Amino acid sequence: MKYFSYLSRNFCLDMELQLNTQFIKDIEGEIAFSFQGEMNSNNITNILDSLEIKLNIINLDAKTKKRVFYVVVELIQNLFHHSCPVYLNGNKNEEIRLSSFVVAINGSSLSITTGNFVNEKKISEIARRIDTINNCTKEELKDHYKRILTNQVFSDKGGGGLGMIDVARKTDGKFKYVFESHKNNMVFFQLQVYININ
Repeated sequence: MKYFSYLSRNFCLDMELQLNTQFIKDIEGEIAFSFQGEMNSNNITNILDSLEIKLNIINLDAKTKKRVFYVVVELIQNLFHHSCPVYLNGNKNEEIRLSSFVVAINGSSLSITTGNFVNEKKISEIARRIDTINNCTKEELKDHYKRILTNQVFSDKGGGGLGMIDVARKTDGKFKYVFESHKNNMVFFQLQVYININ
């Protein structure tokens, strides 16, 4: 399988490249698609188009391919809305939101791993939400999803966490996550989900 990488021109700072090198190294299996760079409204469509082409090459049945694409879209939206900006050369007038995501295949499992910078003050809340999702059965996730819709509980970003709940419903196993300390009160947040493909 040919490795496909979509590298944004903005992903060129030493500190981000060092994190990205570690990010890629930690991925198990054969990397099918990779993106590293600025996640913005201008390049999301191109990224998804490139990924769709790659998924058409991989030997997945139509239902699994649709599920993978849906999960990737949700995770990309999460990166777009929740990545903390970093500043080019310390200039606050030149901020970008750097993200990474990798699709890899390891035997009968496909993993989707995302990475982005978040403020260290967000760690507890992010961990609490993920742990809550991980502790739910599929049926409980379904009920939780319906309850949020019924009560119209939404955050300032919209959705009220519906996207991640839906990702959990459409993936297999538990979310894995880690926070890597950086600088300027920021951490690199890495999330990994799995989909059985056989």
